[in-house]
Amino acid sequence: MTHSENIYDSPRLAAGYAYGRPPVHRHIIHSVREFLHIAGKLQGALDVGCGAGLSTTALKRLSETVVGLEPVRTMLTHCRSAAPNALFLVGRAETLPFEAEVFDLITAAGSLNYVDLDLFFPDAARVLTPSGILIIYDFSGARRMTGDQRLHEWFAMFESRGLS
Repeated sequence: MTHSENIYDSPRLAAGYAYGRPPVHRHIIHSVREFLHIAGKLQGALDVGCGAGLSTTALKRLSETVVGLEPVRTMLTHCRSAAPNALFLVGRAETLPFEAEVFDLITAAGSLNYVDLDLFFPDAARVLTPSGILIIYDFSGARRMTGDQRLHEWFAMFESRGLS
């Protein structure tokens, strides 16, 4: 277990991720859908570093099958309440435990700073379909969406609760 995993191996933090975070993911995924002109539902979506599953549940609007992958088992403690219709696995982004070309979409919400990118990117390309899409988003630094202040406001609310 790496140092970064130890930080997240906490029942309190898992509960905070499941119940105490602002609902930003659904808005980001809505913006992604509009930007990419995704009309129907994709066949499969993978959320890498899914935490408690809030980012995973947002993908249900885009895909028939949604899978959350999280390296720290404790973070999945509340995943059934956060995303009742998703599948969850404990695993690492660097060695995705899936067949080739099974996902139309992979998302990584604030998780790739803990990943060996030289291993992740080739493996992500392997499990994406030929027309698959990789969406990476984070909440640090600028914390804003073009033309929309809500992400900044939600993050400020989250930080004020002391759960960050």
